Amino acid sequence: MTIGILLIVAQAVPQEGTATVTETYALGDQTLALTASLILPLFTYLSDDQVEMQSFTETNLSPGGHLSLQWNAFFNQKLTIGAEIGGLFAIDRHGEALLMIPATARMSYLFSFLQFDVPLFANAGVGLMKLADLVNVSLILRPGLSANYRYDANWSFGGTVSFWMIYEPIWGDPPPGPKQNALTTFVDISPQIVYHF
Repeated sequence: MTIGILLIVAQAVPQEGTATVTETYALGDQTLALTASLILPLFTYLSDDQVEMQSFTETNLSPGGHLSLQWNAFFNQKLTIGAEIGGLFAIDRHGEALLMIPATARMSYLFSFLQFDVPLFANAGVGLMKLADLVNVSLILRPGLSANYRYDANWSFGGTVSFWMIYEPIWGDPPPGPKQNALTTFVDISPQIVYHF
């Protein structure tokens, strides 16, 4: 009986030097993250088959880059909400630069073990896009996964992989010629540095 009581008390008392997930993050904790990404174009889906009788076609873009600043706030120990803004560029087959400023809201769910944080996230928002003389506002959906090593209380280092879906609708009165909505896809691979506060 006495041994059983001692075992229960020993389990209830936190062990010195043992860090748990519940001690890591709390409501109100925040992070800032900086990423510099390689963007790899995958394919474009067109709303009809007016390009070589195919709905799926190449993006006609080179690999590009993406630089972003990301803010997250912990809603509880696992869930964060935040925002991300950045700049994306690539070159099309005619040598014209594609430039985009994506601004997205962000939600993530965090898995933590040892000194590693693995957030699953999804971003959604808009992108102001310019290619030659064409300017458009696109809709963005971007799910992804990060893995970060918690170096100390303030800094983490790691990387991110995400899948971009950029929908380019026709706004207002379309210009003459083929009228197509397009969904362009990319993969984003990036190192990441995270500041905790």
